[in-house]
Amino acid sequence: MEVSPDTVAQAGECLDHLAYSAASVGLDANVRLVESLWLTTFVGHAYYRRSEMTNADNELVTGGRQDIPRTVVTGAGLELRIPEQ
Repeated sequence: MEVSPDTVAQAGECLDHLAYSAASVGLDANVRLVESLWLTTFVGHAYYRRSEMTNADNELVTGGRQDIPRTVVTGAGLELRIPEQ
């Protein structure tokens, strides 16, 4: 029985990991809620975003690089700051 080349796994094309890169610029604000608890927020614009799929040898797989559209970025969180003694 003959096997089609389309159905045979190629080690160089096997996805091992995904790398995601992003660069953003914006405004970061921090507000103290109580003595050690802060509310943090970020609003900005992602001017560079890219994902890359690579194999075990860290080589890009076919069609593995993708430039992602620019977008607005927002974020919020709570931060616990432990005071120095």
